[in-house]
Amino acid sequence: MKNNQYVIALITLLFLNITSCGDGGGAIVDTKEEQPYFSLIDFFDAEIERLEADEAAKLEKRVLLNGMEEFKNWTNQKLDWNQELSVFKNSDINRKAWLDKYETIENKQVTADGGEVRQVEYKAKEADLKTRFIKLRFRDQSEEPEYIEIRNGTKNMIYKGYEKLWYKTGEKYRVENVQKVIFNDLDQMIIEVQW
Repeated sequence: MKNNQYVIALITLLFLNITSCGDGGGAIVDTKEEQPYFSLIDFFDAEIERLEADEAAKLEKRVLLNGMEEFKNWTNQKLDWNQELSVFKNSDINRKAWLDKYETIENKQVTADGGEVRQVEYKAKEADLKTRFIKLRFRDQSEEPEYIEIRNGTKNMIYKGYEKLWYKTGEKYRVENVQKVIFNDLDQMIIEVQW
């Protein structure tokens, strides 16, 4: 069993390292006034700070790798939130070279209880951008999303990768990653964490 845990931990790091490799995009836009898109970096930095402050938090982590499954319970002190949420931060699209590379779609709906749900979507206009799609859902007048969905994709002659990310504020997140390297089998990994 220890061997399985070692293999899963090693492959988790490998997946996180590969998925963190972006397609450039140049410098990050520095100020909020210059950011045309919602800042995933700012949001997840605030989430990391909030989660690290909750010392009593108990977490459950499930990793499924090519059919092998592992469950683990964590205390907050043993979890590196910056590492855990880096895949979300690496999907931020506020780069100077990408200022006009995403289409923004926004809509609002009134809920049955009289509240309001605002949804913002960013869709890549060009096929070579790693972050293909971001969806944010806000409730009422909140500037903090209650839900985030991201789709990333990378493709070249030797490698093809696709990932779906979901984050439910204050509750859980999920990462689905599929990778195919030439001459190797397809690798699929799912990570779910809830607290």
